[in-house]
Amino acid sequence: VKSEEPVSSEMAALVKLAGSVESLAQGIAAGQKRDPVKELLGLRNGTLASETNVRVTPSAPHIVAGTGAPHDASTSDVVVRMLVPTDGGAPSAVGVRALANVTDDGLPFGGILTVVNFTARDANGTMHATASIRTLDPCGRGSSGLSTASFSILKGESAIDLRLLVDRSVVEVFVMGGRVVFSATYAPSVLYVPDTHIALHAWGSTTGGVTATSIEVY
Repeated sequence: VKSEEPVSSEMAALVKLAGSVESLAQGIAAGQKRDPVKELLGLRNGTLASETNVRVTPSAPHIVAGTGAPHDASTSDVVVRMLVPTDGGAPSAVGVRALANVTDDGLPFGGILTVVNFTARDANGTMHATASIRTLDPCGRGSSGLSTASFSILKGESAIDLRLLVDRSVVEVFVMGGRVVFSATYAPSVLYVPDTHIALHAWGSTTGGVTATSIEVY
């Protein structure tokens, strides 16, 4: 009779997590939109940044403090909630950038950028928005790997949630609890090591801005 060693609780957890990740991948391949598996919450080992009520305007992108050198957000769980624009003076698009560098003037460059473009709500109060993701060339030579997807912001929903799982050169993005799911790899065409800053952006109206009610980086 072959004897078997007892499975440790840590190994059992890893097996369960592997099965959950496989199920998530299968669901995405089948076109199902899902939030990350709950087991990933257990991998959070501290808080790098926590901010509330941050105003972001087209002229002033926001660099999240504590996410770049000497700190390291290259393996992080980023959760951002931003208010949906409600007037014509508000930005027409917002974005979250991961693995970004920052110039001496405090402007982000390079990295992987997720953007949400807003539209006017229809007669039923639904907004038909578009999300996209791309890799930005750190030398300012455009972007690559563009992917887009449409999703709905329903009547009564006043904020959008974006969750980014950053694992060094790989970023997975979940918009509105998985209504849109993206995966991107940071692989610029030049020999370049990305930094780890997280940055928030707004585009469109130069007079308005958008509020990020909460920014959490674990």
